[in-house]
Amino acid sequence: MPNEADEIIRVQNGFYRICRFPRVIGCVDGTRIKIQSPGAQGGEVFHNRKSYFSINTQIAAEPDLRIFDIDARWPGSTHDSTIFNASHLRTRIEGRQFQNAVLLGDSGY
Repeated sequence: MPNEADEIIRVQNGFYRICRFPRVIGCVDGTRIKIQSPGAQGGEVFHNRKSYFSINTQIAAEPDLRIFDIDARWPGSTHDSTIFNASHLRTRIEGRQFQNAVLLGDSGY
């Protein structure tokens, strides 16, 4: 994540050029990475709503598609909002470490 004021402005300007959204510091979304069944007890938590086994991974990126945050430690059945609520990314955004910036996400967030 950009930390310095000039980096934050650079990223916000990049998003503004693309989509005319002000103050955007990044876009976040989840993706499921297919895995083989882990078997054993507890393996079912990796079985997602799309009927395959996966790891649910949260990714946040800048306007040039450079990834600045990734969290790949959640079973496939975990909802995107659960991952975000437990993330250090949320803590940093809510702690206003990026001034008055906003993070864009879909309705899962």
